[in-house]
Amino acid sequence: MEAWNMIGSALLKNENGSRVITTTRIFKVASSADDVYTMRPLSPENSKRLLRKRICTGEDNSDGVELAEVCDKLLKKYDGLPLAVLTIADALLDVEPINKQCYEHVKGRVMHDMIHIFSLSYHDLPPHLRTCLLYLSIFPEDYLIKKDFLIWRWIAEGFIEYDGGISLFEVGESYFEELIDRSMIQPVEAGDEDSVDGCRVHGAVLDLLCYLATEENFVTLLIDNEQNVGKLFLLRYLGLVGTPISELPDGIGELVFLQTLDLRETGIQELPRSICRLRKLMCLCVDSTAILPSGIGNLVALEDLRLYSVSTLHFVKEELGQLTKLRILEIRFEELDEQMEDAFLRSLSNLQNLQTLEAPELRLGDLKILGRLPSLRSLWISSRSNERPLVITVEDGFPSLIEFTLLNGAFGPDFQRGAMPKVRRVEFSFSLRDFSSRTDFGFGLENLLSLEHVTIRLHDKVHSVEAALRHLTKKHPRRPTITLIRDGEEPTDTAASNDTRTQEELAEMEAKQLEERRDKFIQELHEENLWLDDLQAQLMKISEHKR
Repeated sequence: MEAWNMIGSALLKNENGSRVITTTRIFKVASSADDVYTMRPLSPENSKRLLRKRICTGEDNSDGVELAEVCDKLLKKYDGLPLAVLTIADALLDVEPINKQCYEHVKGRVMHDMIHIFSLSYHDLPPHLRTCLLYLSIFPEDYLIKKDFLIWRWIAEGFIEYDGGISLFEVGESYFEELIDRSMIQPVEAGDEDSVDGCRVHGAVLDLLCYLATEENFVTLLIDNEQNVGKLFLLRYLGLVGTPISELPDGIGELVFLQTLDLRETGIQELPRSICRLRKLMCLCVDSTAILPSGIGNLVALEDLRLYSVSTLHFVKEELGQLTKLRILEIRFEELDEQMEDAFLRSLSNLQNLQTLEAPELRLGDLKILGRLPSLRSLWISSRSNERPLVITVEDGFPSLIEFTLLNGAFGPDFQRGAMPKVRRVEFSFSLRDFSSRTDFGFGLENLLSLEHVTIRLHDKVHSVEAALRHLTKKHPRRPTITLIRDGEEPTDTAASNDTRTQEELAEMEAKQLEERRDKFIQELHEENLWLDDLQAQLMKISEHKR
């Protein structure tokens, strides 16, 4: 942007209405402009309207059934992309007659043209991003690709390189975010939260990736018996999610370069002891039915550990605390007695790099131990209190926490002044039946100075809670949005509850505002042209006078 800043310094800042309009697919570039308009995909109706204008002489011209079918199939594939709609129109104009038989021909031409257009953006990427993006060609169209799943596969393929003092996974996250910034992948948010959980690839971009992957022989598919898995000694990623496999061979320990082992939703009952030889393993996900062998503490490279049925005290007491590189820990216990819980909390105190923790029910006094984890950004816990709210104070710590979820707590939390200074998203449950004496239904949320969104799960209809929360949205300096989820009902957003307009009315209002903005801009351009014409006439008079 240095070049643009130099150019901008030479432009006059006055009220004459001059404009410099640029278009870009890179959000980082757009964010440095004075006024940004983000283009959204066209709706199906607007896509049809634009296509009709290009291929018909007028709005009332009847298409015919076959033309309509061809157009619908093409428009569905390219999902509201204006440039693709225009390309479809140009291809249809060159075909006579338009019928079902011409669909493949038109689709092939449109695909060819769109590949050429998107190849410009692809070749503008740095080499490491090109490789990561090309890997997405292995996924089917419109497939939801989970972010963590994708990054671990990038790491396994060797696409991610260490950068300074941050982990490979964090480098992969920066690659993922840059591909979103460059509009090469479409972000998918995680439920109600304002965080990206995964991505999808637009059909036009996927066409390009599949074409390039074929040209470069990028992907190879191998099908073999699982008993021979130990022979694949260079294997780095092994994902068996949802497969009927019931046991792992001892040969799994020969995969000394393995980095990710995902065994969720399988029938595996017990992990072989040889798994403890996988010293380069970074991600391990184990199903609720599997028994862990002794020696998991040897897997000191682990960064992501997800265990859904822990029953051995030895692992919790002696081995968990050795996994000091852990960033993500999701853990469930078959039975959490006091001895197991104490051992778990002592082990947690060693995990200073932990960023995400999903833990079972904990005692109220355990919060301070969790709050001392300096890197913790996301915390999911269940409350074991049946007597009072979970009081959270500034002394509890949590210097880096951004997301906090408290479930099964009938009374909700009570945030004191200075608590969780950086938390932006909070979720908790509440039941008035279990705590009818409570009169403060703000839950201390006004003390969370960085708060942006709250989700509250209500086990009964509590109008006083809703009123208090509506008041909070107006009073809080950041005006957080608050979603209420009642048992058996659809979620409602209290921030929008006073606005009775329908989605169609809001869309019409937005369209009208855009039209007014466009008309104003055209008027300003017209006035500037008149001013330029007048200036040119005056200059000609001066020139003639000098002669």
